[in-house]
Amino acid sequence: MKFLDLNGLTHFWSKIKDWSNSNFFSNEGGEISPKSGLHYIINGEQLDVSKTGNENESISIFNVDENGISAKRIVMTGGTATQVLMADGSVKTLNANNGIAGLDSNGNVPLAQLGNLDTTVAEVVTTLPTTNIKKHIYLVKDASGVTQNQYEEYIYTGDTNATYDASKWEKLGDFRATVDLTGYAKTTEVNAALSNKVDKVSGKGLSTNDFTAAYKSKLDSIAPNANNYSLPLAANGARGGIQVGYAANGKNYPVQLAGEKAYVNVPWTDTTYDLTPYAKKNEAVGVNNIEIFEEVLTVDPQGQKLAQAIRFHDVNNAHTLDIKFKDASSNMNGFMSIRDKNKLDTIAFGATADSAITTAEIDALFA
Repeated sequence: MKFLDLNGLTHFWSKIKDWSNSNFFSNEGGEISPKSGLHYIINGEQLDVSKTGNENESISIFNVDENGISAKRIVMTGGTATQVLMADGSVKTLNANNGIAGLDSNGNVPLAQLGNLDTTVAEVVTTLPTTNIKKHIYLVKDASGVTQNQYEEYIYTGDTNATYDASKWEKLGDFRATVDLTGYAKTTEVNAALSNKVDKVSGKGLSTNDFTAAYKSKLDSIAPNANNYSLPLAANGARGGIQVGYAANGKNYPVQLAGEKAYVNVPWTDTTYDLTPYAKKNEAVGVNNIEIFEEVLTVDPQGQKLAQAIRFHDVNNAHTLDIKFKDASSNMNGFMSIRDKNKLDTIAFGATADSAITTAEIDALFA
């Protein structure tokens, strides 16, 4: 028989505690770590269930701490693929009444599964409701009698579960399109006007004026392209177009243009003439101020001897100027003297140097 000494007992007790800690929890918790299967930890902060993975890593299966519960997967024994375990422990069925709505092939919830969801956009009513108010637009017909845009749009902005409040109705609009058609013709007016129309003849046009036979004859007499006018060139004795650009040559100067007006620029130089030797107009003597007068030269028993002269009055607006003519002499032309005139008067008409003096002439000499 063998016995346990102190060392053996100490070791044996250690083995019992390890086995106990590996398979049972104490009042303070503990950790159970079997060689295979799940690993458990319980302490004052958490409850954790885990397992060892293929690479000796720890995989959390279930954990409870102050933040909540986390689990890798929860499976309801005896359930179906269309049932869902709720947080309160109840089970809901997918796509069924009082269950959970599912999704269609497009990822949308079918309207049939939405229950009492109001999908109405607008509702026509005679008056705004005071109970059972929905969150959509209410259309109230206008009582003014308009035929277009006759509804006013309202929406209730208050809480439909609270006491009704008429002030919570919000008017969205009541647009009235008023069209002034006074400037447009009615169908009856257009038809009446068209009743007086002249139908268009195929191949012919219409005019506001009558195209008479006289107009037709006049049109036929006009040559084709009659208005296709070409300005002819100017020629001696003929009007026509000219071309500017002539270069000055001597005293021949070019025609130039200013806008549409033509001109000739003659490059003359002003010349100043000295006219001081000449009488001014106001210094000249007018014809009415010139006279021929007779001047008495001598007086003898036979009478006065007179001489003619030209007198200019108002010379330089003040003076009188006489021009006297001398008698003709043997070597100077001039006026006939009194002596020559008297001598000439005593000669008979047609007399010659050989003519005899008549007795009458002799008597006249002694008269």
